[in-house]
Amino acid sequence: MSPVRSLPIGRISFEYEIADDRLTGRIRLINRGFSAPVNPRKVYFILGNTPIELKTDIQKWYSGEEQNLHFALPLPAPGEYKTGLWLPDAFDILRDREEYAIRCANPLKFRNGINEFGITISI
Repeated sequence: MSPVRSLPIGRISFEYEIADDRLTGRIRLINRGFSAPVNPRKVYFILGNTPIELKTDIQKWYSGEEQNLHFALPLPAPGEYKTGLWLPDAFDILRDREEYAIRCANPLKFRNGINEFGITISI
């Protein structure tokens, strides 16, 4: 039986801007569950096939509190980039197994362990 980990994210929004050869963005979300995740794990913004680690402590995503996750990176090569949020297991042996990633319990599509925003960035 595969483990199911879901985090009841009540609201999630994703904004980005392309300016001065940089891509910047913000992900805002609210944990609507009873508690924050117990185990530590890294949080990644997904740009195409590239995970970008976000500075946050998922164990402090307390119920009812808004989280603002920011990123800024050099503009990638021209192309189309799908976007999402990846919350993989902290153990290397389980990291790439989608059934061990946290799935946001909201309308976001969950594919290959990634909570897809449904937004494609064109560079």
